[in-house]
Amino acid sequence: MIQGVIVKGIAGFYYVKTNDSLYECKARGIFKKDGIVPLVGDIVDIETQAGGGAVINSIQERKNEFIRPPVSNVDCFVVVVAAERPEPNFSVVDRFLAMAEDNGADAVICVNKIDISDEVKINHIKEIYERVYPIVCVSALSGYGVGELRELTQNGKYALAGPSGVGK
Repeated sequence: MIQGVIVKGIAGFYYVKTNDSLYECKARGIFKKDGIVPLVGDIVDIETQAGGGAVINSIQERKNEFIRPPVSNVDCFVVVVAAERPEPNFSVVDRFLAMAEDNGADAVICVNKIDISDEVKINHIKEIYERVYPIVCVSALSGYGVGELRELTQNGKYALAGPSGVGK
C-alpha cells in the first residue's frame, strides 16, 4: 500500500500525489455502495495495478469536509473576492467565512482585481473584515500581491473559495 493525497478528481478518476509520484486512480466500488465520495484533500491508501493505474483502497479519517468547494482536510480557506467586476457579495463571503470557522479551518481574505478598482472600494472591503481576518490584496493580471499570498499559504493545506468570476 502507498499513502498519498487526492489532489484532483475528474469524472470518477482521482489523482493521488505520493512522496515520489502522481497516480491516476479509481475508487473501489465499496465507497459508492457506502455512499462515500472521495474528495480532494483526502489522505488515501492506494494499490498499484499491473498495466498501470491504481486503486484507492481506503480513505483516512477526515479532519473536516466541505461541500462548496468539495474538499477535505483543509487548514485554511482563502476566500477570494473581487474588488469589482463582479461587485463584492458580502453575504456570500460571510457564508464562506462561517463555513470555514464551523469546520475548524482558518480563513484569509484575498481581494483580487485591485488593478481595475479604486482605493475607496478596496478600503471598504478592508474596513469590514480586517479586524478579524488577514487580508491580501492582489492583481492576478499584473502579479501584484501574489508573492505575499504565496508566502502566506506555504504551510498547510489551503483551498480557494469564492463567488463565480472573482478570479480564483
